[in-house]
Amino acid sequence: MLPTVYLDRMDVSLYEVQHEKASEGRVPIPDEVIGRVVAATQRFQTTCEEFGTPPQNIYILATEATRVAANSETFLHRIHDATGLRVDLLSKEVEGRFGAMGIASSFSEPRGLTMDLGGGSVQLARLAADNTDVVLREPSPISLPYGAAALTHLLSGASTDQARDDLRRRICKDLKDALTRLDVPIAGENEAGPSLYVSGGGFRGWGFLLMEQHAIQPYPIPLINGFHVNTQTFQSSVSIQSNLEKAASDAKVFRVSKRRAAQVPAVAFLISCFAEAFPSISSVYFSQGGVREGWLFDKLSPEARGQHPLVAATAANAPQHYNELLDLLLNSMPLEPWRFDPAVPAKPILQAFVQMLNVYSALPKDLRAASALHSTISGVLAGAHGVSHADRALLSLILCERFGGTKALSATDQDLYERLAQLITPANGWWCKYLGRVGAVIGALYPAGTYKEQRLLTRADCRGDKMELKLWMCQNAWERYSEALPAWLEVVQDAAESIEKVGKKKERGTAGYQVEVEVIAERKTRSEVGG
Repeated sequence: MLPTVYLDRMDVSLYEVQHEKASEGRVPIPDEVIGRVVAATQRFQTTCEEFGTPPQNIYILATEATRVAANSETFLHRIHDATGLRVDLLSKEVEGRFGAMGIASSFSEPRGLTMDLGGGSVQLARLAADNTDVVLREPSPISLPYGAAALTHLLSGASTDQARDDLRRRICKDLKDALTRLDVPIAGENEAGPSLYVSGGGFRGWGFLLMEQHAIQPYPIPLINGFHVNTQTFQSSVSIQSNLEKAASDAKVFRVSKRRAAQVPAVAFLISCFAEAFPSISSVYFSQGGVREGWLFDKLSPEARGQHPLVAATAANAPQHYNELLDLLLNSMPLEPWRFDPAVPAKPILQAFVQMLNVYSALPKDLRAASALHSTISGVLAGAHGVSHADRALLSLILCERFGGTKALSATDQDLYERLAQLITPANGWWCKYLGRVGAVIGALYPAGTYKEQRLLTRADCRGDKMELKLWMCQNAWERYSEALPAWLEVVQDAAESIEKVGKKKERGTAGYQVEVEVIAERKTRSEVGG
C-alpha cells in the first residue's frame, strides 16, 4: 500500500559470515563486515535526509543473525555511535510475526500456510485475511533451525547416505510436529488443500528457477512476487533435479546469484521434506515481502491493509468523476455474468482500470497501447506491491484493449500480449477485450474524466450466449454544441463496431458472448435507462 520511493541493498549475509568455516562453529561478526554495515547505514541515513525523512521516522530492524551473534552488543553500539540511530533487535517471536505479515502484504486476502526461509531458520505460520484485516492463527509463528544457509552446513556435514537419511527423518518430524501445532487442515479426497505462501531469498531463487522451466517462454512478468505454481511443479522430482543441474552449471539464471545457486540443494532438500510431511498443499505463491515489509504493513490501519493493492496503486490517477465512469463500465455488463461469472475480472481490477482510463491518452498514438500493455510489468504500476501475476495480466490487457489492442502493437509487443493472455483463462481474456473496448468509448466521450454532462448511458442484457449492449448518446447533453453530435456519433459507431468484433466466432471461440451493439441518439436519463 505504501509506495516505495527508494530501494537499495547490501549484498552480505550476517548469518553466513558467522559460519564461513563449518568446522569452527559460529564465529563473531568480523570487524571488516561490521565496518561495511556501518558505512551502508550512514549512506542510508544520508539518503533519508535527502528525501526529507524526519530522523524520528528512520527505523533499523535487526533479526536472528544479529540476535545470536557473539558480538551482537558491540555490533549494535558501532552502528549507534556512527549514526545516532537505535537498532531494534527483534525477538524470535516478533520477527516471525513480521515475516508472516510481510508475506500477507504481498497478496490480496491470503489464506493458508506461510514459510519464511531465512539464513538460519525457517518460520511457519497460519494466516487468514479478509477485506479488513490479516489474522495470524496461534501459535504462529513457529521457528525451525533449517534456514537455507544453516541447512547447507548441515548437508555438508552429512557425508553418508545414512547421515542424510537421519537428517531427513529429523526435519520431517519437526515439520510434522509444527504443522500439527498450527492445526493446518488436511484436505479430504476431493477437496483442495490449503495454499502455501513462501518468502525468503532461498525460495525466491527457487521461484526464478521454476520461471525458467515454465510452459510460457519467455515468461512475461520478471517479478517473483505473485508468481504462482501448483504443488506438483513446486515439489516434483523433475523440478528438483532440473534446478540442481542449473545451479551446478555455469548457465546464468535471471535473479539467481552464485550464493543463491549454492543454496539450491539445501532448498530442494527442505522442499522434498515438506512434501513428505504435508503432501496436501494445493498451490504455492511466491512473495517478495519479508520482515521489513511486514513491519510497515503492521503499522497500517486495518482499513488500509484491506485495500486491494491495484486500487491503492492507481488511486492517484483517478479521474475527477471516477464513480460515474465506473458506473458506465459496470452497466455495460449484464447482471448475470457481472455478479456470478468467475471469468469476469474482479471489481478491484475494474476500479483500477477506470482510475487509469485516460492516463496514456497524452502519448503519441504509436505508444499508447504498448505503454498500457507494459504498465504493470515495467511501467508505472510495476512497483505496486501485493499484486498477483494474473491480476497484472488482466489490468495490462484491459488497458491495452482500451487503446487499440493487438492491432496497435508492434510484433514484439503482440508476442508479449499473447504470453500475458496465457496467464489467465480464455474467458478472462474475452472479458478483457470487451471491457477494454467499452472503456475506449467512455474515454472518448469523457477525455478529461469529468462528468459535467450525461453524454452517455450504457445498459446490457444477456440471453444465453448472446449479449445486447445499448449505448445512448443523450441528446439533451449535446444541445449546446449540437453540430458536433454527428462527429461524436461517428466516433462511437466506430467503437461499437470494434466491440461487436469481440463477439465474432473467430475472436470469442467458446469463451465469450455474441455481442450486438446499438447506438441510440435520443433524450434519456439514467433513471429511464435503469442504470
